Amino acid sequence: MEQKPLLAFVTLNSVVNDYLCRSVKSIIGHLIDVGGYAQDRKNFLDRSPDLVITSGPYCDSLAARIFPGVHRITAFRVLTGEKLEQVLEIPTGTRVLVISNLREIAQESVDALQQGGVNHIIYDCWWSGMEIDPSQYDYALAPGVQHLCPYTFKHLINLGLKSLSVRTFVEILSFFHLDLGYADIYENTHLKTHVDTCSKIIRTLGESEESRRNQSFILNELGEGIISMDDSRSHLFCNQSARKMFGVSEDQDILSSPAFKRISSMFDKQPLKENSNLQNPLAHTSDVLVNILGRDMLCRKSMIHLDGKRQYLYMFRAAEQIRKWGESLQQKQRSLNPTVRYTFDDIWGNNPYSLRLKERAKIFAATEQTVLIVGESGTGKEMLAQSIHHASPRSNGPFVGINLASMSQSLIESELFGYSEGAFTGAQKGGKAGLFETAHGGTIFLDEIGDAPLSIQVLLLRVLEERVITRVGSCRPVPINVRIVAATNRPLQEMIKTGQFRSDLYYRLNVLSLCTLPLREMRDEIKDFLTEYLCRLCNRPIAFSTDAIRMLEDYSWPGNFRELKNLVEYLHYTCENKSQINPDDLPEYLLQEMGAPTLSQTQSMVELEHLCLETSPLRDILKVLYEASPRGIGRGTILSTLDLSGIHVSEGKLKHYMEQLKDQGLIYSGTTKQGSFLTAKGIDFFKACCLQ
Repeated sequence: MEQKPLLAFVTLNSVVNDYLCRSVKSIIGHLIDVGGYAQDRKNFLDRSPDLVITSGPYCDSLAARIFPGVHRITAFRVLTGEKLEQVLEIPTGTRVLVISNLREIAQESVDALQQGGVNHIIYDCWWSGMEIDPSQYDYALAPGVQHLCPYTFKHLINLGLKSLSVRTFVEILSFFHLDLGYADIYENTHLKTHVDTCSKIIRTLGESEESRRNQSFILNELGEGIISMDDSRSHLFCNQSARKMFGVSEDQDILSSPAFKRISSMFDKQPLKENSNLQNPLAHTSDVLVNILGRDMLCRKSMIHLDGKRQYLYMFRAAEQIRKWGESLQQKQRSLNPTVRYTFDDIWGNNPYSLRLKERAKIFAATEQTVLIVGESGTGKEMLAQSIHHASPRSNGPFVGINLASMSQSLIESELFGYSEGAFTGAQKGGKAGLFETAHGGTIFLDEIGDAPLSIQVLLLRVLEERVITRVGSCRPVPINVRIVAATNRPLQEMIKTGQFRSDLYYRLNVLSLCTLPLREMRDEIKDFLTEYLCRLCNRPIAFSTDAIRMLEDYSWPGNFRELKNLVEYLHYTCENKSQINPDDLPEYLLQEMGAPTLSQTQSMVELEHLCLETSPLRDILKVLYEASPRGIGRGTILSTLDLSGIHVSEGKLKHYMEQLKDQGLIYSGTTKQGSFLTAKGIDFFKACCLQ
């Protein structure tokens, strides 16, 4: 039987741990295993969990020590409202002791009560190890941990253990890729405790202003509009969010508002669906999109049985809030998969080929087929793979990448397919899931597939054909549900001819193929790439001189976009206070590659001036180049121009003079087609020395 994923709670107290485990098991225990570690019990699990939930930030360091390297979420927990009516009956001005095992937890409870409007009493905190005079207190409040306090009080009110918020429960569902509908079940179970408490408060305190204030506290954490009424359609309560949504003041009956009457009549026509998963009978309608005072709202009507009577509950959520919640979930998913950083919007290039490539990739993203990306190193193959995942139906699943060129054969196999317990010396207890299992429900990116050993190619072929993997040291096949995107910078078809790559694997991979464009074939956009990326880093525009851009456009860019980004990073730190980038600002390796002068060339400008004054042809050559600016001209054109002026210079002598000028950074010589032209430094030099 396949092992279920494991969720572990880490708490300081075993009572809290057991309570949190039960609350999650009751909803999704059939889908995942739930266990825990409590500091006071020190119960170690028999295998490493897939996710750890801590009861608060005070447990984070403990969790990191017990379960190193496991993804961790800090729970947001809330008071359920249990015994709150007893708290409200405490006389005004009474000093009350709030009990917990930690100061931070006690203060959290106080903050929750005060934020809900329970401000008629004075709060003091007690935590384990603290000494007090118990005779000062007739009342003590304890959120489920009253057994920790050694003192006796006249009135000890158990507020009940704090439960997981719906927000944290959704994070758990998102991590394990479970249906978010389970959040509704958890929310309704969680909500019923609040409704029970609210009804008790109403019966205890009547319709007083204090009652309405504390109803708002009980339902405050939900963040939605709540309206409750009984079988006779009498108004029981509504929270402030609902009043704001309907534009109804405190002294108005919300059930009489035209908007609520219209919505109520809509729900009267809908049948209620029984929910058999809950211990307490509850029925609800489907969600309905309604418009309230110009705002789109998602509304649900539920029926709850309380004390043998039926009570109807209306819940309203703003559509805009739901959209933001969805975006938040996507961000959470990205945080669980930090490698997913790019979308199609991040891919540069507005030339026809790049635009066509992105459009084709978007079409491929909507499918489940394998994609093969071919391109030179640094052309954005992984960026394209991440963008395909982000735009695919699997975007809420994991994106897992592996570079097959950076690992040994034995390591690749265990990383890709995992291993069972005892598979080899040093194998961890319980074994370990491989990347294919980790990517279940999402996408696996096989980078540098052309460098995979032939033995690994055979195993990959089986995965593509049968969609199962077998862990190292095991005979049990494990079914997987992943989408495969592969990439390479090697000529696979040539490798097939030489026996370095399997033809059957190639044709399995090459279902949908994409080819990235090298940067040297996008010369017209290099200036835009440079200025945009540099502006992002420096938070201000920085221009490139004409000479610098000409050099960079003529450069071969063997490292493609990766090299371009490295260049911009270099300029960001070295030219932070400049408004323009000139050739001498570029890194020396690039200048040497282009044949331009570097900082290590030290002939002074004074020596150049003397050379120019003593050598008439040198002045004349500079004049011809100056008059041709900004256009570049070849040596043949320079020679013919000098001849027409009566100045005779041999081709060998001209070449010598040009090399001198180039060595000192006064001219730039490009390809034969581009010719040579004066740099900004050369123009300044000519004006200073030759126009006097």
